[in-house]
Amino acid sequence: MKLGVLLQYWDTRNDVRRLVDELSRSHEVVLLAQERDRKFLQDSPYQVRYVGERGWFWRRVWRYLFLLFGHIPRSERNYYIDEYFKTESQPFSQKLRMRAFLALSRRLPKWFSFDALAWRLAPLARVDMGGLEAVLMITEICDPATLGLVLRQGKKTAAYVYSWDHAPKHKRMSRKLDWYFTWSAAVGEDLTELQGVPPSRIRPVGSTQLVYVDDYLKDAPARRRQIAYDYVYYGCATGSPKFVRQEVKLMLWLAGALREVAPELKLLVRPYPFLTDWSLYAPLRGMANVAFDDAYFKDATNRSLTPAMIVEKFNHLEHARAFVHLGTTLGFECAYFDTPMLFLAPEDFDFGLVRNDPMHLLNFFGQYHLEKYLRLTRYSNVVTKRAALRAALEAAVQSPRSMLAYNEEIRAVTPLRTMPEIVESITGCLESTRGKPPIYPHHVHA
Repeated sequence: MKLGVLLQYWDTRNDVRRLVDELSRSHEVVLLAQERDRKFLQDSPYQVRYVGERGWFWRRVWRYLFLLFGHIPRSERNYYIDEYFKTESQPFSQKLRMRAFLALSRRLPKWFSFDALAWRLAPLARVDMGGLEAVLMITEICDPATLGLVLRQGKKTAAYVYSWDHAPKHKRMSRKLDWYFTWSAAVGEDLTELQGVPPSRIRPVGSTQLVYVDDYLKDAPARRRQIAYDYVYYGCATGSPKFVRQEVKLMLWLAGALREVAPELKLLVRPYPFLTDWSLYAPLRGMANVAFDDAYFKDATNRSLTPAMIVEKFNHLEHARAFVHLGTTLGFECAYFDTPMLFLAPEDFDFGLVRNDPMHLLNFFGQYHLEKYLRLTRYSNVVTKRAALRAALEAAVQSPRSMLAYNEEIRAVTPLRTMPEIVESITGCLESTRGKPPIYPHHVHA
């Protein structure tokens, strides 16, 4: 089978590159990439075809209409938090314009589907689809024009839901694909509940991101302890300056509590990798019991972690006396180790912002995927009140096994699978899918 793979963020997604390598063992792979990734693909062993759109007027018209009136997931909070987060790195004038659009969008009816956008942009698509029998997209679907062209041509279509938080926060989700492949049955339920994808088109195949956890657990030499001193590990969860300032307040509070509970332990902080201004962490550097795990970033030549950096991350998780966070994929990964975890989500904490600010961390805590998968308040691992932190820290440090039921429930949702197993499930579905006639305009509903 000649398979096109439509992707984005080629430089950061180690596991997607590994997925492509595994797919190429049994199929001819053609990469469908965006122009901004050209510099990362110049030495690619695969055939690369670049996607794009012709013209500018209608492209802008349809995209702005979709921005204002486009369907969004039923988890509105996740969607708008993510959209506000994206504006943080934009130039000031562009940020103001996009936030004005977002504010207007919240008040307008949602009648324009992503499939309708894809259909209307299809005539503007600039990509060679010749010879491709199927197209696998990695969510969120980055190029609606290419999707529209693929649907018009009647090729086999599928999307791999790359992360556990994509169904609640992205609006570029098609209901016309043959298959959606997910981490687990639970993520499939999210697609149906939040995005309206029919359950019959969803197949749990496993997590490519968690393949590295599986590899690490099977590698005894890699699991030998790397850090000599005892520590509580903290994984930063936010990359927006407005969020980071609030997260730093939480970390200062945590460091103070740890000094009282276990003064012999360090709080080892892993900064958020894609934060551009690490000076925001400066208030922590004056704390005697705080150290930084930032060598992985200082030694990096690009935004992608090397295999050695990934092993180091898991080693630091496994050998920590406890792992603390406020909502990050590290919290999902740590569940596969017997390291007690604490999820900080204090509702009575003073973050220094008015409660209705869209960038208030309380909004972050309440996101759909965190509520469902990590913020399991029936466990004492989840700290929702300031007064509960000390007892939770003491339990994690002094009686760790009493805190592990939380880990067990999280990891039971997504059993670990190898990359060959994931690829076998994906290609098996695509190979069994029969060809279909092209989709005509009256099949696409706004």
